[in-house]
Amino acid sequence: MDLEIEKIILKGINLSKTIEIKLKAEEVIQELQNIKRLDEVPELIFLDLNMPGMSGMAFLTEFSMLPEFIKQKCGIVVVTSSNDQKTVDMTYSNPCVNDYVVKPLDAENARKFLTHDNTTRY
Repeated sequence: MDLEIEKIILKGINLSKTIEIKLKAEEVIQELQNIKRLDEVPELIFLDLNMPGMSGMAFLTEFSMLPEFIKQKCGIVVVTSSNDQKTVDMTYSNPCVNDYVVKPLDAENARKFLTHDNTTRY
């Protein structure tokens, strides 16, 4: 249910024309590994650390091994229920992470991604 609500919020603020929800991190990594052109790279991934199968932290490790053109275009925003400082610090230690948002994701939090820039953290 959270995913559908978050999708409605993101569509409501016109973050993107296309918003896909994936329940398995393995599928996302596999799709990213198959990308050959820059225009196929998503601009932003909202990642939950607590996912079934591959964890969000394992996803970040796999993501960091992708080709540079993918990592430079695609930002990652961690959206999770954990506000534990150790988890926040560990997540931000990964250079692929642009931001860390504690659930629930609301329109106010999501609006800051309208001016998404992978080169800086929010």
